[in-house]
Amino acid sequence: MTDHFQLDVHPEKLREAARTMDNTAQTVGDKGTTLSSTPDEIGQSWTGEAATSIKGEMTALGGHLQRFAPKFRDSAKALRDLARDYEDAIDQVASMNRKWEDTQTAYDDAVKGADQARTRNLAAAKPKDGGPVNRAFRDEIDQIRRNAIDSAAETRRVDQTNLTRSFGLTKQWLSHRTRETGKAIDEALIVKVTPEVLSHYRATGSMPRTLDHSAMDDLLLATQKREAEIAELARQEAAADLAELERLLGENGSIEDPAALRALMERMGGKHGDPHYTKALVKALGPEGLNNLYNSIDQSMNPLFDGQGVPADWAESLEKFNDALAAGLSQFDDATVVKFASELSAPPDGSAPRFGMMLGSDYADSRLQLIGLAFLDRMNNSRYEANNPTPDTAQRLLQSKYDGFEDMAKAWSSDLDADRLATFFNTIDKDTAKWIAEGLISDGWSNPEDGPFHQDTWRIKEQVWQEIFASAVEQKHPYAAAALIHSVHDGLNTPLRDELLDRLAPHFNNPEFISMLASNYSTVDHEQVARIVDQLGDRVDVNDVIKELIAARGETSDRAIANEVGYLLGILDLNGTEIDYGPVFTAVMDAAIGKAIEKVPGAGDVYSVLKALAEAGAAANENYENWGKGWSLESQHQMLAWTIYVGEHGEPPGFSDWMAENTHRVNVSEPNSAIEQYLASLRLSNDPVDKAEWERIHELMNDIRDARNMDDD
Repeated sequence: MTDHFQLDVHPEKLREAARTMDNTAQTVGDKGTTLSSTPDEIGQSWTGEAATSIKGEMTALGGHLQRFAPKFRDSAKALRDLARDYEDAIDQVASMNRKWEDTQTAYDDAVKGADQARTRNLAAAKPKDGGPVNRAFRDEIDQIRRNAIDSAAETRRVDQTNLTRSFGLTKQWLSHRTRETGKAIDEALIVKVTPEVLSHYRATGSMPRTLDHSAMDDLLLATQKREAEIAELARQEAAADLAELERLLGENGSIEDPAALRALMERMGGKHGDPHYTKALVKALGPEGLNNLYNSIDQSMNPLFDGQGVPADWAESLEKFNDALAAGLSQFDDATVVKFASELSAPPDGSAPRFGMMLGSDYADSRLQLIGLAFLDRMNNSRYEANNPTPDTAQRLLQSKYDGFEDMAKAWSSDLDADRLATFFNTIDKDTAKWIAEGLISDGWSNPEDGPFHQDTWRIKEQVWQEIFASAVEQKHPYAAAALIHSVHDGLNTPLRDELLDRLAPHFNNPEFISMLASNYSTVDHEQVARIVDQLGDRVDVNDVIKELIAARGETSDRAIANEVGYLLGILDLNGTEIDYGPVFTAVMDAAIGKAIEKVPGAGDVYSVLKALAEAGAAANENYENWGKGWSLESQHQMLAWTIYVGEHGEPPGFSDWMAENTHRVNVSEPNSAIEQYLASLRLSNDPVDKAEWERIHELMNDIRDARNMDDD
């Protein structure tokens, strides 16, 4: 039902704009401070005419930016204040709509009462001999009815007029507040937007080319120029450091001056706080360059290795160097991070411990730590043969830093951002997501009892899997949820299979989760989901899930519910699961009645006749128990569509009258026959109202069937 009073206001968009203003204020202030102070930091390290010019521009630009920051903050506050006014107005209008509906309901009740009173009065006035009611009495009774209806109509008119007036005043207030906010924001804008510009934007969706950006041109140009200058300086600095690194490594990879190399690595690692430098360093070095560095260190370490660990001076230098690497790699996009980690860890040239060295850094982000957990079983497996005496320096450092796999798992999982990782799983490619998800809950050994992990280590990794999965469901990230679901396959090598299934069960019992899968079923492997449902067994009450999908979904549309129910039926079909429709329909009927009564007062009568039929006689319980057995797919879809429709919209017009006239045609042993016959009457009717009702219910049947036949799409 469409609300009578409607407001086209969007407070959430105002709050989003306010957040953008706040972020802009922070960025402008920070950039202004940075630009103002940078010339002093550069000092005499950059001189000449160009340097003098750029330094002067930077100082002036910094001051200019700092003056704009407070204006953006004021604009953000004005937007939030207006958002609160909009939200208050939305609540007020919702109340007005409820009152408007109440006036209509009161009128309808009055009409119904007048009709019932007329019926009673006519019955009382009817002569005892069965003759017709006296014409004068009938006219008087009809006049009483008309008077009652006219009085109710006048009451409705007065109440609705007052509500309309209140709505008009609310709109006037919002217009005033919106104009005031617009003035406040206009005063804070760097670029002035005229009414002509707004008209152009409304008509075309874009700003005109004549818009005067001159106030920003110098700001943008100087900022971009400075960013490019800083990035180029960082690139040159990283290139110079790497050239020196290569020189110290020597042509054949033998380190002739270890102390100089360690000093250089520590100096490079000390720049971990410079994002431009660290990003340029990682990009220029790459996995191949880092593996070459470790290979040289491994080779030179051989005569120093005493069988117990890596010398402390080397350990300190490498840890500092990895701070810069972790800070740089964490700035790259998801695909680049995965590619770097994979190539660095791939034998025979690389090893997972070399990637693991970054994970002890405070500058490694959650993605790096997640990949490390997926690689955990490889962190203590040397890439060298047993008879090769050359040590894997990174592996030895991990052994000295951590007390086994459990200690690594604890350290790398202690501060993970599950929300960020759910987004990570949702954006990376499907194959990558699969092997990372599997790496969290398996170890690559044919028998987990022969593998390297203790039970506690398994549980730490499984907990990470669980937290990311829960976040993916909460954020409605279908790709992430699918990747994690698919990782729990038949060949999964883990001692915690039962615990994983226990963790999955509540989600598969949750209608919102089924809704997410149904809305994105092209993303999800249906057969894998069916296998999971099969493995879950009695952990999932399919009947209850269907009931909840239909009866407990709040404001979810009837077509969305039909799609979700059809999807779940399709999953169960793939799984070979048979549904006991009797308990489902009886439970759903009760829930749907309650939902319909809440939405449409008086809808509780919709099943009264059916229940009376089904409950009549000693065979009542047996009738309910047998309900649904042997039904065709079409009958299943028809009854589900009917139940969804009634739960959303209440009793179709004319249903009670039809039941009263056709009780003799209903088969008591088949309680659904009344619904089948009623729907058939709608389908064959020439009445436009009946046809419209049939089309809506038939549309739901089609939605259920199409979603159920997902394997045919």
